[in-house]
Amino acid sequence: MPAVTLSRLVEECDRLRATPAAEMVDVADAVGRTLAADLRALVAIPALDVAATDGIAVRAADTPGLLSAMADSVPGHEPPRPIDEGQAVRVAAGSPLPRGADTVVPLAEAGTLSGMIEIRGDHDPGEHVRRSGEVIMEGVLMLHAGMVVPATAVAAMAAVGHARIPVLARPRVAVVSVGDGMLPLGSRLRPWQRIDANPVGLAAQIVAAGAMVARSVSVENRQDAVVSAIEAALASAVDLIVMVGGDTPAVPRPVDRALTHLGMESIVDGLLVDPCESLRIRTHADATVLVLPGDPVAAAVGWQLAGRGLLGHPLNWEYRAPLGASVARTAGTPSAVRCIMRAGVLHPLAAETAHAVTNLALANALALVHPEDPPGASVPWSPLD
Repeated sequence: MPAVTLSRLVEECDRLRATPAAEMVDVADAVGRTLAADLRALVAIPALDVAATDGIAVRAADTPGLLSAMADSVPGHEPPRPIDEGQAVRVAAGSPLPRGADTVVPLAEAGTLSGMIEIRGDHDPGEHVRRSGEVIMEGVLMLHAGMVVPATAVAAMAAVGHARIPVLARPRVAVVSVGDGMLPLGSRLRPWQRIDANPVGLAAQIVAAGAMVARSVSVENRQDAVVSAIEAALASAVDLIVMVGGDTPAVPRPVDRALTHLGMESIVDGLLVDPCESLRIRTHADATVLVLPGDPVAAAVGWQLAGRGLLGHPLNWEYRAPLGASVARTAGTPSAVRCIMRAGVLHPLAAETAHAVTNLALANALALVHPEDPPGASVPWSPLD
């Protein structure tokens, strides 16, 4: 099967993307989750006509004049009994208006005289009054299904009566790192050894894409070990299995041999984008398998190009910007180039090579650069999380 273009990869990832079920969560836990249904206001805001300022609630027809003071009205309490002609109620901002009152006179325009409330000047109905439903009416659509809930929406959802809301369950992802001579985080290294940075690096990107890491293991570069790891991942009911590493000249593609042994169908067998030429996608009745290169940078870029799309959050390639410098590229092959987007210009990172893993900490954009693109050329790019 020939390698595919980036546009074909995007199509395949969209076709295979995880479709998680809905679940109910507390609104306080909904930040970053995807709404599974439209969210409508369960109550109006405000529920009653309320005072927009501290003042005196009166009938506009009684102004100006001397009025009898009735019970006060304060926020969060039942409104006082209705007022009649010649009566007034002191109100605080946000407190309900008594029936009969149709305007609020600010304290600066009122006073007391002989035990009565003095209202100075004429006032029209509706002055300094917030009408019921002025902010939002009951039943009005507030947030759309498919929207990722921002932190700023939590108070709004609670205010319109929602204690729990329906969101899509987080897709479950298993990470299987394949390779020899790599040690876990915190290990003391000998010169020929290296830290296995892929599991933790991919886990961070998986969480950033709205999923959860249900299982993460590192196994030796042997077919039987890889098969066992995949079988264990499938048994843990995951939506996506991410395989990383396993390709060496001495042991060619043990991951592929393991996937073939398990009867998985090949969907993508290589990508025409540097540095992810060896990216593959396989399918199983119970999960999709994404195979990434073992180099941490190529693995991270491959996840951005394919993994996010498999979770329903693909990169957005609608942006274009000029390149700030030349890029060393593979002849005939477009490159996914890590850049810093600054002042509207894409600045390729100085050590733009597959193994420059420390550059991942600096990049905030990924640009698609073709061999013929010179400095200053306008190229497509996508923000990075």
